[in-house]
Amino acid sequence: MATKSSSDLRLKLEEQLTCPVCLDHYTNPKTLPCLHSFCEHCLEELPLDKKNETYYLSCPTCRHCTELPEEGAGAFPVAFTLNNLHSLLKKTSDLQEATCSDHGKPLELFCETCDTVICVTCSFRNHKHHEYDLITDSYTKHCQKVRECLSPVEGKKEALKKVLSALAEREGEIRERGEGVLEEIHEMVEEMMNVLRESERKLTEQAKRVTDAKLKVLSEQMKSAEMSLNLLEDVKNEVERSLKTGSPQQVLRSKKQIMERMSEVTERINVEELHPKEKGDFVLSKDIKSLHHIGDIVTYSSTALQQCTCRLKKINCITPADKAVSFSLSMEAPDSSVLCVPFSSLRCSLVPVGKGHKPIDTTVTTTSTDPGVYRIQCNPSTRGTHTVKVQVYDVHLEDTSLFIPFNPYLDNITPVCTITGFNGPYGITIFGNNHIIITETDGNCVTILDREGKKVKSLGGKRESGKVAFSCPRGVAITPDKFILVSDNHRIQKISMDGYLIASVGKKGNGPLQFSNPDGIAISPITGQVYIADCDNHRIQVLNPDLTFSHSFGSYGSANGQFQSPFDIAIDSQGLSPSKALLADGIGENDHLTDNWDDAEGYYRVRIGEQLDRRYMVYGYTGQGVFSNVVRARDTSRSSQEVAIKIIRNNEMMHKTGMAELEILKKLNATDPDDKFHCIRLFSNFFHKNHLCLVFESMSMNIREVLRKYGKNIGLHIKAVRSYSQQLLLALKLMKRCTILHADIKPDNILVNESKLMLKLCDFGSASFIQDNEITPYLVSRFYRAPEISK
Repeated sequence: MATKSSSDLRLKLEEQLTCPVCLDHYTNPKTLPCLHSFCEHCLEELPLDKKNETYYLSCPTCRHCTELPEEGAGAFPVAFTLNNLHSLLKKTSDLQEATCSDHGKPLELFCETCDTVICVTCSFRNHKHHEYDLITDSYTKHCQKVRECLSPVEGKKEALKKVLSALAEREGEIRERGEGVLEEIHEMVEEMMNVLRESERKLTEQAKRVTDAKLKVLSEQMKSAEMSLNLLEDVKNEVERSLKTGSPQQVLRSKKQIMERMSEVTERINVEELHPKEKGDFVLSKDIKSLHHIGDIVTYSSTALQQCTCRLKKINCITPADKAVSFSLSMEAPDSSVLCVPFSSLRCSLVPVGKGHKPIDTTVTTTSTDPGVYRIQCNPSTRGTHTVKVQVYDVHLEDTSLFIPFNPYLDNITPVCTITGFNGPYGITIFGNNHIIITETDGNCVTILDREGKKVKSLGGKRESGKVAFSCPRGVAITPDKFILVSDNHRIQKISMDGYLIASVGKKGNGPLQFSNPDGIAISPITGQVYIADCDNHRIQVLNPDLTFSHSFGSYGSANGQFQSPFDIAIDSQGLSPSKALLADGIGENDHLTDNWDDAEGYYRVRIGEQLDRRYMVYGYTGQGVFSNVVRARDTSRSSQEVAIKIIRNNEMMHKTGMAELEILKKLNATDPDDKFHCIRLFSNFFHKNHLCLVFESMSMNIREVLRKYGKNIGLHIKAVRSYSQQLLLALKLMKRCTILHADIKPDNILVNESKLMLKLCDFGSASFIQDNEITPYLVSRFYRAPEISK
């Protein structure tokens, strides 16, 4: 083979004779005043700046600004040195002969078996019995193969040219459509009074946003297509230059790499993905009836529709005659704006969850008062959770859930109206035929309604002399002598219908007439005895009609006669023996229970559609870990805000761990009241069926899922890595300030929000305060331990 020194020298010489603009050997090189040289035709193609009737060009290498002679680029001095070097290179190339490094003889043969060039001596020694041929014959044959491999490159090149043409054409259509919409806006606004000019400005900005959004999508496609085209051009030029200027030995040596490179490039480019995604299909939707809302820029882009989220309002009407249920639906864009579409393009259906029913068709109408809000009417056949499926044109939006809390075909329990205006409604009872009594835990009062649902009075809201005051009213019942019994703050209060306190019994504890969060109350119609669900004492206390202690039954456990956090009780019309009490409590196979809530390992059995703590409606399941399982829910007391609820396993060790995590989360919240340090935010906590439940802000996915979805085989963008790192360091700074060790930081415990811009560190189940525990290297997930401690 050719000696390495001469080959390196030739490569360096070729680099010096390569134009930095066209990356080819200099053609008629010219030297600029800055002493950098370029081909004359490359200088002629450079962009020019005009100042005071004089044209200037910028050196592609050093950016020095040079005045262009009146005669053009040809007037610059000729680079004679480069021309001489080029002639010298050509002569040495003609004289150079590749020789074998082992035997010093000319390389005249090509071994097909080893895919390498050899000399005659090599053919008798190292390559004996191999298949080989003369260099000239092999060169012709293999050149043809390489040229044949250019065909896919040419095909992709032509396809990309067509795509670019289509993108450019579509860009013109969208710009033209955008200009047309703006013109329509101006014509409409000119017909209105001057007070509508502000609305004109808003619509103009809206139209520009839609146009820019579509153009941005096309621009990104065009940029991607141009990059792909440039890549193909570079590959094509590289191959052609290699075939044109390389020696047969060089071509044959690099043939495999060239073909692999061409195959890799053509396979990487997917032309189908680069066809135009956007259309000039947005129009002005006029609405001149309102002075404050004169129209919308309506677009039916599939890209925009797929990013919308359906929002449902509660059931607001039911017609007993035909069992029709109606509710309101709106579609929100990522910027929280409401999407307006022709209601004829909107399709909606309900599917009962887990019951094998067919989809229920609906009727869609618009509302006259709220643009973008649609009234959905249907005839459901069963109660429970329903999946709401929404389609706009041919785009299916993300499914959402609706809970129908009644069976429309049971006439005797079919609601006839919805009563609103309560602050945390909890317990309810009926007094005679004329009044409804409701406890409001967040309002600390008892509200009395008439039979029409209108408020008559509230008791306990404001403290007055002689009248009752509540701290957290829950259960409520009416005694035979027409007094109200309310469970409230570890006690039972007896009040008159006018709100005066008659008696109060109980305090916090676990003895007779002592309570721990008493809940539901029921009164025996036969004996008049009062049955109270003593929730956190896991028992039922029975009081005499005069509120003295009678007896209690139940203890913590899952065997017969045992309860776990009973929260309500009802008594049949025959009075009550304990075996006939209907209790709602936590877990265990018990004659008094309605269900078994835990599995064999103490995990809570989540049911989609159930309500936790009287406010959180479960709609999804996130996952399960060592300490707990996590569900997604909507907070019905906060406009259906989405939350994540961590339900700790029901055993003593996990309960202690959960309480320790709760203490740490409260410490982090208190130290970071403005939520600036990127630790997961705890909203609240409660107990459900003897499970500690922690309510957190809702996040979208963890870093492992982000890497899998957006960074597979390529990694995340450096800006994302930098942003995530900064946010994670802030979380570590907060934990240091609170003297907390997380002990289990890993991709699974780092969450991001829906926009993927906000990062939060979560899962403090293994965390501890530094002063409480001895630091050990072993308290981490197995696959994230440092190598030096893995044994």
